[in-house]
Amino acid sequence: MASTSELRKALSKYALPSASELRHLRAADPTTSYRASFFRLQIDELLAAAGRKPSAKAAAALQTLLFRVKEVLQSLQDQQVTQDALQARGLRVRNHVKRKEIVLPFQRPSRLDVVGSYILQTMAYASQKSAEYGVLTVDLAVEIPAACFLPKDFGNYRYQDKRNLYLGVLVSELQSQRELFQDVTLQPWHGDCEKPVALLKVNPKFLSEHGVKAAKVCVRVIPVATPELFKLAKLAPSRSNVKHEPNMTEEQMKQCSTPMYNNSILEDMMVRQHTRELHAALKEAPQLAEACILAKVWIRQRGFHKAMDSVNDFLVSMLLLYLYQQKRINAQTPSDQMFKVLVQFIAVHDVEKEPLQFPPAEGGVVLTTEGVQTFRKSFELVFLDSSGRLNLFGRVSRSAWKELQNAAGESVRIVQHCSMDDFRSLFIKKNEFWTRYDQYYWFPAPAPVDDADEDTYTVEEKRTINDVGLERFWLRKLESVLSRALTDRVTLVRPVVEDGVEWDMQDSSLPQMRKVAVGLRINSDNASRIVDKGPSADDKVASAQFRQFWLGKSELRRFKDGAIVDAVVWDGISPENRHRVLDAIVNFIVPAHCPHFTSSQIKTSNAALYSALDVEEPAGVKKAKGSNASFESTMNSVSKLWVIFNNFAKTLRDLDSLPLKVSDVLPVHPAFRYTSLFPVQPHPLAYSKGEKMDAAPMAHVNTVLEPLVLHLKFESSSAWPNEKKALMHAKTGFYVHIGHELQSRLNLRCEVAKDCVDVFMSGYIFRLVIRSEKELSVVTGAAGVKKLAIVHSPEYVLTKREADYLSKHASTVHALHTKNTSFGPTVRLVQRWQADKALSNVLAVEAVELLMADVFLSAASASAPRSVLSSFLRFLKRIASFDWQNAPFVVDLNSSLDDDKRREILKRFEASSTSSATHPAMFIAADYEDVDCLSSWTRFTPDKVVVQRLSALAQASYDVLVSWLASGASSSGWKVAFASSRMEFDAMLQLATENLPTKRIRVEGDKKHPFVAPVYKNMDLTSVPVMVGFDPVHELLQDLQRSFGHLAFFFVNGVDTTEILITWKPQAFLPAKFRAITASYQIPLPNTDAAEDDLANDSTRSYAVPNIFEILSDMQSISYGMVVDVALQPFESS
Repeated sequence: MASTSELRKALSKYALPSASELRHLRAADPTTSYRASFFRLQIDELLAAAGRKPSAKAAAALQTLLFRVKEVLQSLQDQQVTQDALQARGLRVRNHVKRKEIVLPFQRPSRLDVVGSYILQTMAYASQKSAEYGVLTVDLAVEIPAACFLPKDFGNYRYQDKRNLYLGVLVSELQSQRELFQDVTLQPWHGDCEKPVALLKVNPKFLSEHGVKAAKVCVRVIPVATPELFKLAKLAPSRSNVKHEPNMTEEQMKQCSTPMYNNSILEDMMVRQHTRELHAALKEAPQLAEACILAKVWIRQRGFHKAMDSVNDFLVSMLLLYLYQQKRINAQTPSDQMFKVLVQFIAVHDVEKEPLQFPPAEGGVVLTTEGVQTFRKSFELVFLDSSGRLNLFGRVSRSAWKELQNAAGESVRIVQHCSMDDFRSLFIKKNEFWTRYDQYYWFPAPAPVDDADEDTYTVEEKRTINDVGLERFWLRKLESVLSRALTDRVTLVRPVVEDGVEWDMQDSSLPQMRKVAVGLRINSDNASRIVDKGPSADDKVASAQFRQFWLGKSELRRFKDGAIVDAVVWDGISPENRHRVLDAIVNFIVPAHCPHFTSSQIKTSNAALYSALDVEEPAGVKKAKGSNASFESTMNSVSKLWVIFNNFAKTLRDLDSLPLKVSDVLPVHPAFRYTSLFPVQPHPLAYSKGEKMDAAPMAHVNTVLEPLVLHLKFESSSAWPNEKKALMHAKTGFYVHIGHELQSRLNLRCEVAKDCVDVFMSGYIFRLVIRSEKELSVVTGAAGVKKLAIVHSPEYVLTKREADYLSKHASTVHALHTKNTSFGPTVRLVQRWQADKALSNVLAVEAVELLMADVFLSAASASAPRSVLSSFLRFLKRIASFDWQNAPFVVDLNSSLDDDKRREILKRFEASSTSSATHPAMFIAADYEDVDCLSSWTRFTPDKVVVQRLSALAQASYDVLVSWLASGASSSGWKVAFASSRMEFDAMLQLATENLPTKRIRVEGDKKHPFVAPVYKNMDLTSVPVMVGFDPVHELLQDLQRSFGHLAFFFVNGVDTTEILITWKPQAFLPAKFRAITASYQIPLPNTDAAEDDLANDSTRSYAVPNIFEILSDMQSISYGMVVDVALQPFESS
């Protein structure tokens, strides 16, 4: 027997594949089988977490609860119900044709059905800790008996009024069942507060009595009607069932239509049918249930289910059912493949042009072409159910579908890679509305029709409001007006209202109308255009429509090409304020078409952040009215700089008296790539004699000038010395020669140093630094790069970075900014944020540029950020969410990294992580770096603890900004994201700011300052002594880091440098045995008796800790007067 069992066990290894294994084998692509298998493993883990089925105890408790609810509802007595008798002002009873009060002849429910995801087992349900997935919701469809209605109750809101009164009776009875439900509230049905459903929160005591602990359970009571209640032909989209005005005739009603109103009644009649159809498909294809869960998680992580006009959990399940019935997926398709087919379908299918329709069920109608056209005219999007009468997408707007398509397109791109981070982007990371758009506007809630002035809404608009509801009408109107006004300046206008609310039936009224937020996806190529051309003057009809839309703003103009057209010109917007064109358009057009509010009630998001870039204004100095050192003015100044640089580079290349000819001049200073925090402007003291000065007039200027570094490359030569000192002297010789040539031939002012030559030209100082091909070989010597000690040495990394990487980095980043004009300003904003958080000395600007580049490159072209706000938010999220400890941050600037190179980078990262002393805390690898010298910009700084602080601050700032946007973007709420507290630090070195130079060109006031010079008319400014690149605070920081880096971290604000903040390293303050050789800055601890006993057998030495008072005193002494005061926590409030 034993041998037989062993034989069977051996044979099982060679058994035919099971059905599940066959599915996976068929689905696997041989070229990407590893990735597909890994993705499948991740999917299985997600389904195990988010697709949890209720336990047997929970299912039994729910069954008991539902039977109890059935008993309660079946025991209700027949009665005549009115709103006054019910005392339910929280339920809308319109009584539209006010002849007599609406009376409901109440009868107990004809049947109860459990519908929705609980009974279908397609529920996305996870642990109770999750707010989004931690509630077990059971949908209970309560069928209202047909006897409660009259045959014509589908007209004039009588069905809705009776439905709401019926729900009121159910709610008032269920509210009394305190042992079952702790709270009974109303919530809107798909965003419609006038058509509520009841939400019953189950009493935890009831659940615990039935053995269910720590679970949140809700029952949602949905009143529904029988499918035979009304004649379906009466509810066609072309029919009008609402008498809009009291004196309206039948003939006038026939000329109108109420498609949304009719659709709303139909959906109540079809609820059970949809559940049956889904159940039948799930029985045939069990994998479909998993695909439904994946789709729901995908929808919820992007917040689409919260929007009143977008796709929700039910609709995405119906889309999957449609694909199944259309044979796009079958019963054997794995759930992950079903999900991929779904997002691919959403991404490419144009529902607006090609409506979706289920195959007709028994009793369903087959629509003719004219019938489909009727639906298309009545609704923005069409997705007909199997009856052929109900439009499932009746509430879905065009902008919501386009938003969904954008997200699906991004997901299709992600799915093709299937990496760990890609999976997180698909299903784990939240992608909120407030991070998807480039600019946001807030508009007040619409004025109720009854309270509004006569000119607020036209007759046609009032009829539309009767059909779709006021909030939905307001969203549509804003979307329509803004889309037409902004034209090709934006690719998407997406209006949303605040999240839905719950309310009590006994409340005095329905919830108040909600304000509207509009997100714009900007087209940066056209956004700053100041002229909107209309149709040709020959087209009388189109021209009249254009003028009517712009309400007096349009004028007939002749253009250079000879065209005479109506046009709108946005005058008064200077070139440096072009980013305000969108604000000007919105502030004009919306009040013009919505006269019940003014432009002062409109709020915008982006204008606030521009003020953070005004680093030229010192803190506490009031800005002149209308002044705005925005990023546009910076861009204009950089354009001028490039013109001057190109002329200078040509001059250098034309120098023929040098021993070697200049082959290339590479601008590597951040100013050339638009990322310098302080805007580059001509300095009055940086001109050579004879040059015409075009710098802005200033009374007092800073005499410390910022040099703009240029790398000089000569034609190849083997004559460069092979020894370090000799190479340096050879370069110095070249500097002297270049300086002499420029000064004698072109009369340019030059200052030569050992390692560079500074050239004063047209208000700028160009610092020329020679880079030869022997730089690295001089450092490595004969051993070359084979010797690891050399490769990891700071000297090698620094030389490699400066001689090889910097020029490649500069040119690539400049190209990236040229393609994405918001790149440079956002890098500047990040530097401002770093400064305000006292992190200016933590990350080099090149590291910030690489991090920001990833934000732009990792997004698909359609979803790449196009504004400072959107890119800054994504940057903060990227920094905060990245796993710096366990993964390298790879930036593929030129799309040149294949899988082999990425694997090699990962190997290097893993090898480096084994040595904590040399492993970078932020491993940022760029594609231009060689594998022997990766993460060059962050190789030695920042420290691991500082990276954790950086991530925590980024997350906090991100949360503040998202909360600021979600709450309506107050004028100063964003400043909290940039604010910092000294309470985080242990000590502070106060700097003598009155004796230190500033980085600002213009200096306010006329007080005497060692680094300030007055500027007078006709003054010889070339005679004023200046210092180039002098930064004493930076030098002091380096000294402090060298002497005390093992004891403390140092932080500084690079914009308003008034202090150096200190945080002690905890491990440095652990008691250590006192030794004379390391006694500096140590203070011995007193020995207790117990301690002496313990040490008797070991040593008679005492223990010591660092003496912070001596340390701080020495810090002040090495500053040579720069530090005027030292403070310890707690600091005095300034």
